[in-house]
Amino acid sequence: MMNKSEQSILDLSTVYFFKQIPPPVIALKDCNLWMNNLNKNETLPVLHGRQSKQDGFMAASNYATKNRLDYTIIDLQIRFDHKQNPQRMKPE
Repeated sequence: MMNKSEQSILDLSTVYFFKQIPPPVIALKDCNLWMNNLNKNETLPVLHGRQSKQDGFMAASNYATKNRLDYTIIDLQIRFDHKQNPQRMKPE
């Protein structure tokens, strides 16, 4: 295993919409970023990157207001044991 300075960490966010009171436990499969046509068992839509997250949070706020919903943002961190380099990565 690599030491912490050699590891890559990917910061992601997703959104969970609810009415009035959120449940005590939120399943990630229920975080759909208002994309109802996706198969929730196979996907987890997330936001990544500073500007994309800000744009996504603004869209989530607008969607919640329009549909009289509340929402919460769930932040995730994915740690890779090997540093990611798109120019040198192999498909496997």
